[in-house]
Amino acid sequence: MPNCKLNSEKFLTFISTFLESLFLLLILMVPLSVTLFTSELFEWPKMMLTYLFTILILFLFLLRSFLQRKIALYPTPFEKFILPFLMLLTLSTLFSLNFYTSFWGYYSRFNGSLLSWLAYFILFYVFLAVFKTKEQLSRFLHFLLASAAIVSIYAVLQKLGIDKNFWVQHSWERVFSTLGQPNWLAAFLDGVIPIALAFFLIKSSELIKFCCIKQIFKLRLKGWLSVLALLSLLILFAFSLIFTQSRSGIAGLLGALGCGVFILIIKLKSKLKLFLLGLLIFATAFLALTKSSSISSFLTEAETTRIRLIVWQGTLNLIAAHPILGTGPETFAYAFLPFRPAQLNQTSEWDFVFNKPHNEDLGIAAGSGLPGLILYIAFSVALSFRTLKFLLKEKVDSTWFLVWGILMAEATLWITNFFGFSVVVTQLLFVLLAACLLILVSSRQPAKFKEYHLSTILRNVGLAFTMVATVLALLFWSRFWLAEVAFVQGKSYLDSDPAAAFKKLQLTVKLNPWEPRYREKLAQAYAKAAATDGNQRPELIRLAAQEANFAYRQNPHDYILREGLIQTYLKLAILEPKYFAEALNLARINVQKSPTNPYDYYFLATLYHSQNRNTEALDAVKAALSLKPDYTQAQDLLTQLE
Repeated sequence: MPNCKLNSEKFLTFISTFLESLFLLLILMVPLSVTLFTSELFEWPKMMLTYLFTILILFLFLLRSFLQRKIALYPTPFEKFILPFLMLLTLSTLFSLNFYTSFWGYYSRFNGSLLSWLAYFILFYVFLAVFKTKEQLSRFLHFLLASAAIVSIYAVLQKLGIDKNFWVQHSWERVFSTLGQPNWLAAFLDGVIPIALAFFLIKSSELIKFCCIKQIFKLRLKGWLSVLALLSLLILFAFSLIFTQSRSGIAGLLGALGCGVFILIIKLKSKLKLFLLGLLIFATAFLALTKSSSISSFLTEAETTRIRLIVWQGTLNLIAAHPILGTGPETFAYAFLPFRPAQLNQTSEWDFVFNKPHNEDLGIAAGSGLPGLILYIAFSVALSFRTLKFLLKEKVDSTWFLVWGILMAEATLWITNFFGFSVVVTQLLFVLLAACLLILVSSRQPAKFKEYHLSTILRNVGLAFTMVATVLALLFWSRFWLAEVAFVQGKSYLDSDPAAAFKKLQLTVKLNPWEPRYREKLAQAYAKAAATDGNQRPELIRLAAQEANFAYRQNPHDYILREGLIQTYLKLAILEPKYFAEALNLARINVQKSPTNPYDYYFLATLYHSQNRNTEALDAVKAALSLKPDYTQAQDLLTQLE
């Protein structure tokens, strides 16, 4: 029995160590993950990797709990915000414009779905149960800095042109590294620079303890190397941030550091205060004086600001129409169209499909209603007040600096999200850094865990259920991953080998039958194959129409999907003219659902014109020109019709 108990304790220790290691790998690998064989190269692998780690972490946590015959959770003062928020998200998903989109995520923008929020909060609570000491948190934050260092090195190399012939985007003009978009990289760097600064201040504050220069050199070599390494990291991060030319990113960092300086002025003693303020002024000057077009254009890029204000106006109208539960998480691209302001037609982004409102708060309100937004803001405000209370009350030491740095990191994320939206990395950072703050501000008191003891029957049933659920979750994860890979392969064959394309796309739909974008491409592959295969043409036409109809019924609200289906029906109409009516019907639906988009009227006019229905074509093209008088193609069509 003693040996058995000893082995059991060793196994539990191993699980605990493995759990911590998974969190370290999570924060190291997610920012770095990029694939070249999926349709979305950056966000898809990051979201899928987060889901995989969540499955494994939850499994090990529950396994440890069942073996210990108890579930130990770290209580927080924020359950009154988190649990109602998740309940509202669930209700909003159930009554969503499209359940699949709200549960899984908008295709190409997977963060923000109900499933992603569940994953983040699972990670949040397990993190609180696993990371109990400052040493553990320090390891976690160092892994975060290591990941950011690799990301930043690649960003600097991008600026030097290492991959200028690889990406379609001009990566040397505005770097994006492994994040995929300059503003996303800037937001991520905003979240790590204050933490690196906190570690730098912890190490360098030892210098202030010495009264003369001679005594400074008594510091151990290791201490000097740490200071130099952290200073190098800060410079690397700063250059990477500048190379993004992100106005919101630099504004977020400077705004948060401004608040941080104010706290330092209030709290610190004169000598240390002078040193730290000098350092922060240097950092601010470094950012402000570096020759970066992002700084010089901060106040001159009027159109970008104007476009966002117009989108926000439309979003506010959308929220006013659906104030309680919203239209469902991640359904903004569908719900915004009826509220799209006509003023957008006079901007350079008049033909864009907006899948986010470029304001995280408005996005949450549009998706899950005003109550959801209130709970989200309440959580952030409560966390801030609790942290500020700690900073103003407690003595200044290494823990204090860490809390200060993490709070500044959270503040930068709040600011950048006001001008943009969260992605997988920034949302993960926001949630896990919030957990770090809770642990650190409670570190002066013994941690009190709520323990839920389990009977033998409940333990055995729970253990069996956990095993089965984990296997099923991994199977679903694998199916979704393989479906996406097959989808990209199928798309690549569409023009060169339609027969091979529809075989790959058939596999895609078999693996993931819930994604209508997959079915739409399968329908397109059938239609293309029908054009070249005379023997199988009737069957291929039937299959194309069947898949197109199925895809539309799965999500009739998706504008991009309808656009793809119109092209499929037009291809079928060449072979069987009756399908032209289907294309025309979808074009009319586009006009109904997006009444301020001039392109939809223009396209409808071209369809009418192709059928010599010139009176209807004339009405449609005039409607397009009333929305956008400088629409050149519509002007040309009007000339033909008149």
